[in-house]
Formats: sequence, C-alpha cells, structure tokens
Amino acid sequence: MNVSLRAWLAPITVLAGVVACSSYSADRPAEVPTDAGTGSDSSTVDGGTPPPSDAGGAADAAPSDSGADGGTNSDGGTVPTGCSFDTRVIVPFNGKNYESLTAKGKYWIFDGDTLIESKDLTTVARYAAPTGPCAGKAAGTCRFDNVAFSSPLQGSPLVETITAYGKYWRFDGETPIAPVGGALVESVGRYAAGPCVGQAAGACRFDTGVFVDFQGLPYESMSVGNRYWIFQGNTVITSEPLSNVARYAAGPCAGHAADCAFENKLDALFNGKTYETIDAYGRYWIFDGDTVVETNRHESVARYAAAGGPCAP
Repeated sequence: MNVSLRAWLAPITVLAGVVACSSYSADRPAEVPTDAGTGSDSSTVDGGTPPPSDAGGAADAAPSDSGADGGTNSDGGTVPTGCSFDTRVIVPFNGKNYESLTAKGKYWIFDGDTLIESKDLTTVARYAAPTGPCAGKAAGTCRFDNVAFSSPLQGSPLVETITAYGKYWRFDGETPIAPVGGALVESVGRYAAGPCVGQAAGACRFDTGVFVDFQGLPYESMSVGNRYWIFQGNTVITSEPLSNVARYAAGPCAGHAADCAFENKLDALFNGKTYETIDAYGRYWIFDGDTVVETNRHESVARYAAAGGPCAP
C-alpha cells in the first residue's frame, strides 16, 4: 500500500458520515457527522471535514452494492442488531474511494471489499501520544465519537478533527495543531449554544458531524439524539428534529419519532452522483436524494462479517 496513503488513512480511520448535497433542500439537511468543527470560535469553519464513513462504503461498487452484499431490507424495521460502528467514512484518494471505520477500539481500512489494514487505535502514534485522544488508554479501550476532514473550502484535506471523551483534537497529517492536547467541545461558542446544551460539562459529544461544501460555501452539520444542526461559520442555518426530515422519518427514524439517533452519516460519489449513507440501530440506509436505494444489517455485508472484520465475533 502506498505509504503516504496509509499515513493518511490509518489515522483517519475514524470518520463519521457526510451528507449528500446533491439535492439540498429544507427537507434535506446537509448534516455533518459528529465531529467537532473548527476547534475555535473563528467565523469560518477550519477544522476537519467528513469524509467520513458511509454505509456500505464500497469505493468502486455501484450504489446498490455500496456496502451491502445482501441488498434488501430483509428484516425491515429498525430493531437494533449486534454490529455497530463508532465512526465510518469514505475517503477519496487518487481517484479511488477508501472506506475507513472504527469500532471496538480498532480501525479498519477497506478498498472495495478488500481489507487493507486493521490495527488497534493505540498503535497510531499521534493518537497514543501524550497530547492525543488515546493517551493513557489500554489497547482495545480507545474509542472515538467522530472523525472528520476539512473540505476544499475549509482548509487542507489533511486536517483531521476527532471528538472523544468530551474533547476535540486536530491533526495535519501526524502533526497536532491547535488546540494541541485537545480542548473541551463546549469551549467552541456555537457548540455551547447549540448541540452541547443540556449535556454535562466536560462531556459534550456528537452522534454525527461533518464538513461539507455546497454551492461554493462551507457548511458544518452534526446531530445529537433526535436533532441536527447546520452551521455556516458560527451562524446556525437550521436545526430541527431528525424525524422531521421525510426520508429519515420513513427510514432510520421509523418507530423512533421522538428518540431517533444516528451512529454515522456519510457521502459517497459514484458515477458523478453523491449518495448519502446513514448508520443507525446496527443497520445502514443508502439514499439517492430522498429515495432509499438500499438498507440492510451491517453484518449482511461480507467484508464486515468476515473473520477479522468489525462485525466478526
């Protein structure tokens, strides 16, 4: 594997979802995964954009096979199953899409259905360093809430933002950048006034978060429980319950009108179109605009269920 690609991906194995902006509307929030955004109160979003981490994630697969090797909603409903991911993201690199995800204190990187690498998060130097999110954590115990990378309009694509344990960290490649050593999520004004409201001091976390460019402008989107927020800079563009969005109400939020919550949100580009993937309740949903392309349990995907995969016993 290309060394520079491994250096970029292994670290980022922890991204959580981006939303498709191909049909952005009042009913299609540009939600971003739960990452912390800029890490500061600057008027522009400068920290970490999504990548990642979508629903089947298969880089070169067709959307109907974008992650699922089963493809049908065989058991219907949103009853939780046994396989969930902490973070997941799709990362474009040199014309290909790579899927990176974290769970159980480890990361996995896939090229289509081929596993490229899987290791414990504590083996990644920048994470395990005294200033990193895994500092002092034993193998198998470091967990991330979200990971995102900056979009083209939001800075270098190598700027990685991680949220975990009520704090956020930012990295440019292997180099920690401000706030070195991490900072409390609620120290960012827009978060303190938005998604951190009602959460215990020092313990604010996001379910999903991502940075997205749309029509020449940068946006940050995140969700906590049954609500999402979209920011442009420090300004809230919109915020409402996830279950108010029609495609979610009929999909991952079905049966969860009051308590719907997502695990990951991501985007994947295929044949010039952007598809949105949502992870929730141990399943994935793939949307083309407002239309569900596919939904199934995570363990129905062969690469996840295979020995050594994130859904393996």
